[in-house]
Amino acid sequence: MDITTLAPEIILHIFSFLPYIEVYRIGAVCRSWRQMGKEHIYMSIKTRRDRVTVKIGERNKVTIELFAYSYDPINDIIEFRPRPNDRTVAPVINPPMQIHFSEWAPEELPDMVKSMSLKEQALLLFHMNYNPAIERMYDLPKRCIGRPASSCDPHYVGDKGLILSLDYVYPNVPRDEIQNPSLHYGYPAATWMPASPCIQIRWLRVTLAWVVSGMNPEVPVRQIYADRYNLLDHALARNGLCKYDPLSEPVLAHIVDADDQEQCKSPCFPTLHSHSDGNRLHGEKLPHSLLKYVNEHTHECHTRLSTLQHMLEGAGVDARVIWKYLSAKSYVIGNSCLLGPEDVVRQIQDSEDEWRMKKPSLIRKLQA
Repeated sequence: MDITTLAPEIILHIFSFLPYIEVYRIGAVCRSWRQMGKEHIYMSIKTRRDRVTVKIGERNKVTIELFAYSYDPINDIIEFRPRPNDRTVAPVINPPMQIHFSEWAPEELPDMVKSMSLKEQALLLFHMNYNPAIERMYDLPKRCIGRPASSCDPHYVGDKGLILSLDYVYPNVPRDEIQNPSLHYGYPAATWMPASPCIQIRWLRVTLAWVVSGMNPEVPVRQIYADRYNLLDHALARNGLCKYDPLSEPVLAHIVDADDQEQCKSPCFPTLHSHSDGNRLHGEKLPHSLLKYVNEHTHECHTRLSTLQHMLEGAGVDARVIWKYLSAKSYVIGNSCLLGPEDVVRQIQDSEDEWRMKKPSLIRKLQA
């Protein structure tokens, strides 16, 4: 019997007993299973109310929960949104940010670890407990000037598998509410001034690969909106521009521009034939503002993160280990790191080489 001919109801029933990572993998059997598996993962996330938590600030002082809202089967993207009453979080000054899916958890090591020496335990905990999806940190974008949220363009934070849209909200409060109620010479403070901005999250779009990568770091994260980025590459090349930062805000804004907002507006499933992603971008003339930005910032095509990633790859080290090391984290987010990129890469390379040499014997001890 050909299992690929099973009724969809039976297949979906089987999927209901499997973890997300196995449903994602089983899609390799055939195209129809792959599509059913992806839609099953989305519907399970939505019905089980699994969530994405955005953690902002040192030691995750501020958190906001996002829930599955819609699914785009063309690009394999789930959109998460906060509850209407939870959109805004308190002001935070220059914080790092982390984005976690609720089903992610560090890998549990066997009890055999306790019988090893302290040094061996430390090595195993440091390297085998590492999950790049959980440790990944993001910088918040630069704030716009103190204007009402309605007059500010949305800000974007991006990564290979996600794009986050947010606003900075500047509530106007009387100066006497945040400072001494009287100015010099006893005159009352009747003027208004913008307070520290609050963060208002609009939506988060993630690929299915991003969701399952946090459950198994071996799953590769695919580029979000890969077709759109390819079209953008060709359009920029026609204008003589080959280097740009794909995670810069103007580029992210172009990738998820206003026409695309309709695509994920409804929480219902779009069908595979309801629209054709790429028609909007195919043959499109790029906005002058985007061309000007890319041309003026060609020399900034590499960020601190991408610089370290390229250097590590050149040294034969998996770039995903960046978030394992405090020195690398400090360098990427600009948090008073005293080491240059070469020193950071050398430190990581030495540590990973040591782990590569000791890993086989430690694994054998665990399996003994």
